[in-house]
Amino acid sequence: MFSNFHGHWDGKKTLSRLLGIEPGKLDEELKRARENLALKPASIEFIVTLVCGEPPTQLTERISQVLDLADAQGAVVTNINGPMSVMAFGLHMRTPITGGTRLSLVAELRRQLASGVKIVHGKAEGFEGAIGNSRRLSYGILLPRFDEIIGALSRLEFGQEREFNP
Repeated sequence: MFSNFHGHWDGKKTLSRLLGIEPGKLDEELKRARENLALKPASIEFIVTLVCGEPPTQLTERISQVLDLADAQGAVVTNINGPMSVMAFGLHMRTPITGGTRLSLVAELRRQLASGVKIVHGKAEGFEGAIGNSRRLSYGILLPRFDEIIGALSRLEFGQEREFNP
């Protein structure tokens, strides 16, 4: 939390100083930032993975491997929830896209993780942008029929992948 030497919260003044923005222009800049982060329609290529592993150290190693491969291929990791990761290609926040494609990342995940991962991937018209509220905000994606994507993932055996285009 931002505070001054007297212990009183002085967020705008501190934020202005940290960002190098004149205090009188801070509200205008914050409004522009919110507009830039607002949800926008996007054509999204996505990959959802679930890894397995015992003991927990093997599980965390596999999660780390998924994230390293995604980064190396130019995917944006939009969510990590325990052993599940959601990645996307084609987001506006990551331009230009360098590296691989959705299919090359799926192939590499299958090659390196084999029976330690299950994968659902596809392409959908969804949304990207800021998701959350003023206390917890993240940049992510909203995919149509996400519940069906997760259902398809849960029905796979480890070592399998499925293309799903909602």
